[in-house]
This record gives sequence, C-alpha cells and structure tokens, in this order.
Amino acid sequence: MAINSDDLFELARHLATCADEASQRASISRAYYASYHQCIEWEKQLPRTSGINDIDRNALGVHASLIRRLRNPDRRCSPKQISLSISIGKRLDQLRKRRGRADYDIKLFIPHQLVEAQLALAKTLLDDCHAMCPSRGKVTRRKHRR
Repeated sequence: MAINSDDLFELARHLATCADEASQRASISRAYYASYHQCIEWEKQLPRTSGINDIDRNALGVHASLIRRLRNPDRRCSPKQISLSISIGKRLDQLRKRRGRADYDIKLFIPHQLVEAQLALAKTLLDDCHAMCPSRGKVTRRKHRR
C-alpha cells in the first residue's frame, strides 16, 4: 500500500494528540517528512536547476541539497515561482531543524507549543505546494529493489 505526504501529515496530527513525549517527537518528525516529500514533488514542476548538481547532493546530502535548490531557484522560474520556492525552502529548513532536535536531542524537553508550531508551519508549506501544483498533490512511495 502506498502512502503520500497528506497521509504523513495526518499521522503527525494524530501523534500530536497523544500525551507522551515520544509521540510528540514523532509528530514533529512526520510533519517534516510530509513536507519534505511534498517539496520533492513540487520542485519537479520548476525548470531544472542547473547550478546545483549531483556533486552538491553528494556533499550536502539529499535533504540539505533540496533545501538549497529551493532557496536558490533557477533563473528561468517565473517571479512567483522564485518567491514561493525561496519561501518554501526557508520553511522546509526550519522544519528540518526542529525535526533534528526532536529526533536526536532526546535530553531536550519538547514543549507541546513546538509541536503545534511544527504542524502549523508544515500545513502552510503543504498548502502552498498543493496550490501551485495540484496535480502532484499526492506523493506515492517508490518500489524498493531487492
């Protein structure tokens, strides 16, 4: 069964209703990954970024590389695409940083307000991606090779 970014976001919202800290942390993580996967799909409708290539991806990692490409869109993009891409890239970076704290800094207390802020930011990002690219609103899982 394939899932999509909306499914991940709904899981994040559900986890946020649980009182335990592990669920709160998982909510932050799922909200980020819902956004990340939707951004991959959204970026596909933009002109290909020529200045940032596979060498960058290998040096930065796929997550940081996507954020960098979004924050530095190709000049062939329309002014609206450029503005939105930069905004989406900034928000994805903020979501990623929160996800890193929730996943890796387990001694840090995670207040519920941080979970709420993560969900709100992810929702605005997802809504913007869906508005600009409604035909790609659903992200499906790739088949893994064995």
